[in-house]
Amino acid sequence: MSRLPTVGGDNDGWGDVLNDYLSVSHNTNGTLKTEAIQCLSSSTTDLDTVVSFERTTTVYTPVTLTENKTITPNTTTKVPGGGAVWRVTGDGVHEPTFSGFVSNDSFDKTLNVINLIVFLYDGVDYWYSITIKP
Repeated sequence: MSRLPTVGGDNDGWGDVLNDYLSVSHNTNGTLKTEAIQCLSSSTTDLDTVVSFERTTTVYTPVTLTENKTITPNTTTKVPGGGAVWRVTGDGVHEPTFSGFVSNDSFDKTLNVINLIVFLYDGVDYWYSITIKP
């Protein structure tokens, strides 16, 4: 198994040890190997009412909310670190409610205000946060 060089312990061999360690995730030209990147993929889909927490980041299709929705986490297929992003524009009337999530953030239903909602499962709790762009 590759390892980092040991300070004072890899005399005359530290360069080989370091190169071996770096070769696990880097090509010889210094770029990252494709297989070294596990969680930087995403998929785009419509959000009905249940948020997925899979190995990839789910990017839900941006919408203008035209009805009140209750959003819940999918508690059967979950991967710690899994998350999702949903861009929702206020219509002046409707807003989502979040059931089963931890947060104190508020949705701004003001007409044309953009709410970027980020969902995350940390292995214990389901979280969401909202960043508002007026």
